Amino acid sequence: RADIVIINGAGIDAWAEKVARELPERGVRVIRMADGIELLSASEEGHSADPHFWLDPVLAQSQVRTIARVVGEQDGQYRDFYQARAEVFALELGRLDQEYQTGLSQCRLRTIVTSHDAFAYLAKRYLLETVSIAGLSPDAEPSSQRLAEIARETSRLGVKFIFFETLSSPKLAQTLAGELGISTLVFDPIEGSPVVDGARATYTELMRSNLRNLEVALECL
Repeated sequence: RADIVIINGAGIDAWAEKVARELPERGVRVIRMADGIELLSASEEGHSADPHFWLDPVLAQSQVRTIARVVGEQDGQYRDFYQARAEVFALELGRLDQEYQTGLSQCRLRTIVTSHDAFAYLAKRYLLETVSIAGLSPDAEPSSQRLAEIARETSRLGVKFIFFETLSSPKLAQTLAGELGISTLVFDPIEGSPVVDGARATYTELMRSNLRNLEVALECL
């Protein structure tokens, strides 16, 4: 009975795309957040684009405003309310972006090694480089040759931490870190809604936690 269905798009929610194709003929408006976003190309076969643009706070501002506009058009009586709330959150995202700009401005390292190739948008925004163990699919198994390449690159760069994620197994990251004698840290791709101290963690809380771990791994001043 929904009037609007909002999905990420860019291939990350294929199940939703199947449903969404049938909705317009039922009078349901389908909004894809990927529309209007300058998407980065995918790093592996089977994906036309990288869908993880929500990890860039500046692009997240665009998504917030899109949602407010669409909901306001549907529920015109409260259009101004939605717009005002969106601008409040956009300002918070602007502050988050500034925290990232400041926190990552002076770091000894500029490369992060991750278990899953989800951080290209964030890396582009803050001038970082990424090396991923798996591709865009977190459950993909890299070849032994790929693992050896990553190990050599990690040692060459002097990287001291490998990031693993909350929604996938940390086994590969932990194994590689153990072989290299280094440590692991968590980098949340925000593909779920974890409970922290009995409450759902917010986007900005998770992003600030990511920033703190980045500052440790990159040895930022």
